[in-house]
Amino acid sequence: MARLVIQSAIFIALIMVLTFCDAQDMPPKPDGDKRGEQKTIIQKIDVNSDDMISHSEFVDSRNKLFSSIDTNSNGRLSLDEFNAYTEKWFANIDANSDGAIDCDEATSFFMHDGR
Repeated sequence: MARLVIQSAIFIALIMVLTFCDAQDMPPKPDGDKRGEQKTIIQKIDVNSDDMISHSEFVDSRNKLFSSIDTNSNGRLSLDEFNAYTEKWFANIDANSDGAIDCDEATSFFMHDGR
């Protein structure tokens, strides 16, 4: 049971990250307005638009995320597949492409409009 909880927590975090990245195409939000980002996450997962994430919607999103990372479609994530996925995120956050993420870059990416 504990393993299932941990796996679910990891997948929730990954879904949120993936959804946040997809939200980059949305118009910029005013500084400090986090409501739009939160609504975007719910909207991406909430397929039937009832403002709630059902178990089946969560599972479908989790499976979609897993499939997007599992590039060889073998039902397992290799270290190479996982690293490729996280390297894309690192590059998106590292705004000045210096190979390191400073506090300003992280804050800008996660707390503002994701750019």
